[in-house]
Amino acid sequence: MAKALNKPKVRFSARAWQKMWALTHACPIEISAMGIVEPKENYKKLGIEEDFYVTDFFVVDQECSGTSTDMDESALIDLHMDLREQGVKSEDICVWWHSHVNMDTGHSGTDENQIERFDFDKVCISAITNKKGNLNLRIDMYEPIRHTFEKCSHVVDDIPVISKEWGKEMVDTHVTRSAPAVMNIKKAPGKPKTAWVSHTNGLGKTWYRNGYDAWNESYFDASEPYVGSVEQDEPEEEVEEVYPLDFPHKLLQECYDEGIIDPNEALRYYGKLRSKDISDEELDEELEALFDYETTEELDGEGSFTLKVGQV
Repeated sequence: MAKALNKPKVRFSARAWQKMWALTHACPIEISAMGIVEPKENYKKLGIEEDFYVTDFFVVDQECSGTSTDMDESALIDLHMDLREQGVKSEDICVWWHSHVNMDTGHSGTDENQIERFDFDKVCISAITNKKGNLNLRIDMYEPIRHTFEKCSHVVDDIPVISKEWGKEMVDTHVTRSAPAVMNIKKAPGKPKTAWVSHTNGLGKTWYRNGYDAWNESYFDASEPYVGSVEQDEPEEEVEEVYPLDFPHKLLQECYDEGIIDPNEALRYYGKLRSKDISDEELDEELEALFDYETTEELDGEGSFTLKVGQV
């Protein structure tokens, strides 16, 4: 005796699927509908690989109860005639769906008799649903010999209403990552805001701001004793401590570590980088400008004034 190991698989169009479930939930008693399948030579061209493609359901006059559904034979004949005029072959009107309301979806003896009464030529696809959302698909194939397959699998057409790339396009166009919250970090107490240092060398008086010593191109700590004339602002009032910050951008980290930019400025740059308001290359250019930019101006006719802008 031959065994059929692989069950046929059914595809439902979105239209057929929605009609089937709309009738299931709308009718308080059993109800039936007849369905049609698309000829295989048509849907295979579309790349559909399932064995049967159910495309639509049609409801005819019928008498129903809580446990039975009896479609009017004259109404069924009229449906066949109407569908033939639309180009549907009789052999493709081979799907019978009905609801079991709130009962299970197994085939009853009445259902078995109805399948035999249809007397289809090649195949009968029987679908039973209930209000719980259960579906039982049975397929009876009559060629070359009778095979009955219970609980067959199915798929439903996925009709794209929007393009697959729509979500990504909307995110890329309209969504910007918010910048990290800027911490209000100030200098630690006791450190001078501005320091002025002067030397007398016979060439006039040269002033240096923010602890930058142009004589030996180094920074001095204004809190340490210095040989020469030193003037500095009063220290700021006691404020919160400065916490170390780590940035993945190398030059940004160097500028912060060297004191060329203060913590709030460093966080502002980092926020722009994270929110893509500025690229890594653009940030490099801005920070390099802070390293390289210096200007020299006359100061009251007494020598020159050298200012490292990044230190202001």
